[in-house]
Amino acid sequence: MLTQDQASALQITMKAIEARACGVARYFPFVFPFYVEGANNFGMMGQEGTPLRSMAAYTEAIVQLSGAVYVGDLQGSPIKARIFSRGTSGYGIVFFSGQVTAGATFLPGQTLTVSGAYGIDGRPLTVGGDGSIPIPDGLTYVTLPAGSLPSVRHQYRHHRPEPHHAGAADAAGARHALSSRPAIPPPQQRHGEQGRLPDHGGPDGELPPGHLRDQSLHE
Repeated sequence: MLTQDQASALQITMKAIEARACGVARYFPFVFPFYVEGANNFGMMGQEGTPLRSMAAYTEAIVQLSGAVYVGDLQGSPIKARIFSRGTSGYGIVFFSGQVTAGATFLPGQTLTVSGAYGIDGRPLTVGGDGSIPIPDGLTYVTLPAGSLPSVRHQYRHHRPEPHHAGAADAAGARHALSSRPAIPPPQQRHGEQGRLPDHGGPDGELPPGHLRDQSLHE
């Protein structure tokens, strides 16, 4: 169960982070309440109403990224590394390996001025003297002070479209699209008179010698 809880926390949280980076206006994790299918609980809460690891990890993502804006990926990083601007508070990098491995570390590919490193649930982590970053949860948050933006690739900040919110015009367009569709013909036209299938050379086509047609299918 521990392994499943850790994997669930990692997947739910990184989906939220990717949604934030892609400019998605609203992201809803599946699923907040205790929810069982078969032998598995897909909820972020336990049967007793207590938060599970996925809930702790999801709330930490909110703490780390609230008000932050995605600016690009870390140049040279061996794993996924999303950089977010936190305004006057500096920058935050979300490193993602996708693997829960106790004691795992990596080198980020360039020298970073790290002001803090945190696990998926917000617990402090210690950066190595050689700049190696621990990532035991498969996801680590690293904070950088203002003015220390590292080299970035895939810079989307200036041309990423704003999130689209469905409004009255969208609803009207959908209604028009539905009303413009051709009407469904009555059953007699679709299936032939008396509900029989019309002969399109399929079931009523020629059969190989020695094979008999089952007439009961058309009676």
